[in-house]
Amino acid sequence: MKRSIFTYVILALITSSQASAQTLAAGAVYGNELGCIKQSGGDGLDAWRQLTFKGIEAHETYCEFVDLQVSSKGDYLASAICYSEGFIAPDLFSISPILQGNGFEVSNVGNDIISSPVGIFEKCEAK
Repeated sequence: MKRSIFTYVILALITSSQASAQTLAAGAVYGNELGCIKQSGGDGLDAWRQLTFKGIEAHETYCEFVDLQVSSKGDYLASAICYSEGFIAPDLFSISPILQGNGFEVSNVGNDIISSPVGIFEKCEAK
């Protein structure tokens, strides 16, 4: 009996830690500092970046997610079509929750046509 109770406790701890992991929620906006300023209505200048459930956007570049898959560890793999100044190119992104804070680290395979926005995206607080 003790063994089964111990098993249930371990399963409960694993489940609760997975449930508390950062998720890329619909409606949430993540950005660099200038991306969050732009989200709150300010001027994001040219270096702003934003990440949403639908895609990644930066000054003159937009990458629309056409497929977004989540791993059992909470990391995402996003296939995207990127648009920039009349160009279009496919791209593949990995999106991982950052260990400290409330956001994601985004990296990409890249393409030779468009420079896709990557880096750290913190959750933008609503004002």
